[in-house]
Amino acid sequence: MSVLVTLLVVVLVVAYIRINQRQRQRWLTTLDLPGRWLIQSEGDGYLELAGELDGGSYRLTDQGRTVEGRWRYRGGNLELIDSEGTETRLSLNFFRAGIIGLTATEGQSKLYHKETSNVVPLGKN
Repeated sequence: MSVLVTLLVVVLVVAYIRINQRQRQRWLTTLDLPGRWLIQSEGDGYLELAGELDGGSYRLTDQGRTVEGRWRYRGGNLELIDSEGTETRLSLNFFRAGIIGLTATEGQSKLYHKETSNVVPLGKN
């Protein structure tokens, strides 16, 4: 009987983990973070995210200053680690496809719009 209960618990845990992974993947697909995000308030500022749906490299150009490094999305936050190892954690607010808000720990918030492109990536043969 205890083997049956243990087996049932294992099956439930595996099912729970799989469901959470699928939901997270769907959420990351909806966010669609990789690409160029234009800062709404400044005309020339942008955040460019490259890599996978949940991490990669970034370039942030804001008020004439450019910072590069690595980024990752974890727990509702966008974490930016610059080339010197300084980590900045920004709370990410999703408004709708192509519009996000990033809020720093000091409370400063900026709205970003995803730059659209008419280039369609072709699948690998």
